[in-house]
Amino acid sequence: MPRPYAAKAAALAVAVAVLGACTGDEPEPPPRAEPTVAVDQAQRTYGPLVTEMAAALAEATGRPGRGVRPEVIYYDAEFESCTYASSRFEFASVFGEDVSWDDVRAATEQALAESGFELTGQLDIPGGNNGFDAVADDGARVEVRSKLGTPSTFDMVAPVLGTCRTEGNETLPPLGG
Repeated sequence: MPRPYAAKAAALAVAVAVLGACTGDEPEPPPRAEPTVAVDQAQRTYGPLVTEMAAALAEATGRPGRGVRPEVIYYDAEFESCTYASSRFEFASVFGEDVSWDDVRAATEQALAESGFELTGQLDIPGGNNGFDAVADDGARVEVRSKLGTPSTFDMVAPVLGTCRTEGNETLPPLGG
């Protein structure tokens, strides 16, 4: 015995799926900034900012941070450009546990604002991390993150002009005084 309601329901489901695909309700991709600075300019601009942030966070936490990764450049396929990555700093303090997120934000806010960065809201980062980021008009992004029970970290990335390897990363030499 045919089930007219089941056939109508199936036809309706197909029609809704087709209509949904045709309406353009796809989420917009995140805006991306075209690279505007060369690698050496990124090092000159962002290296001191990262150092200033490390000092501010050390003052806020009462514990100095340590560099755990040098400055590198790598190819980011999503943005189709070379990307500068600052030194990554790690702190023995767990942000959100040993020191409040409000204190961490306050410690970094002035340096970031003076350099043209806008702080975002608190983030839930995959892998059980928490944190926040700050973004600049040129596409540079600072991310401060913590996971309970592990050292907190921060670093910065920015799209840069020029060429780089499409596989792996290249450690950048320190800039001369």
